[in-house]
Amino acid sequence: MKYNIYLNINDFDKYGLKLYGYPKLFSNLAFEHLKETEQGVGVLIQDRYAWVLISMKIKIIKSLDVNEDIFGSTWYAGQRGPYYRREFDIFNDKCHIVGASYSILMDMSDRSVYRNKELPFKRLTEKLTHLVDLNTNFRGEPELIDVFKGRVLNSDIDVLGHANHLKYLEYIYNSLTQDEILKYKKYTTLELFFQKEMLLGHEYKVSKGKLEGKFVFIITNITTNEKAFTLVISND
Repeated sequence: MKYNIYLNINDFDKYGLKLYGYPKLFSNLAFEHLKETEQGVGVLIQDRYAWVLISMKIKIIKSLDVNEDIFGSTWYAGQRGPYYRREFDIFNDKCHIVGASYSILMDMSDRSVYRNKELPFKRLTEKLTHLVDLNTNFRGEPELIDVFKGRVLNSDIDVLGHANHLKYLEYIYNSLTQDEILKYKKYTTLELFFQKEMLLGHEYKVSKGKLEGKFVFIITNITTNEKAFTLVISND
């Protein structure tokens, strides 16, 4: 089924869709797909469970440069241990973006990963067509320099009580110069790894480096001394 996807004019800068706009497209598409089911994006299921992103890969075949009508298809694409995969295909006459994500089901009563074989609700119809290669975690230790520091604010927190996944991309976007924003627009692949949640008031830093020709951004939670998020930008 094809869905309309909606963005805000503020999701664009003078170069086109902002860095965090691409995962926002995926999230909005998943929301449209799931809103008529007993599941959902960014909501509690049965007052206890919630989908939490672990990783996402975005392949920009043709970029979205202006705010215009755009459509998409998405489907549940199988399970690998506790990781549930979803594919995304977004398009109009001028742009085409594909990708996939892995999520876990979190038991919000104790913030643990749900590992039972059977889901506590009806499983969606499975379509085992994969559009991109996708990993569940980031491996590598690039040399980094710190470029930005901040604190998780009230406006960053979602209904699950932690920093919304799109905020990590906003933190990185806000660390960039205008020249860097333009430079990274020329790359076609974004890989996102959500490693540890951040909570209200946590202090963080954004660091950047390179690894095997790829640009790597890492957000470290200064309060807990843990890696919270990694973004890899490349032409893979």
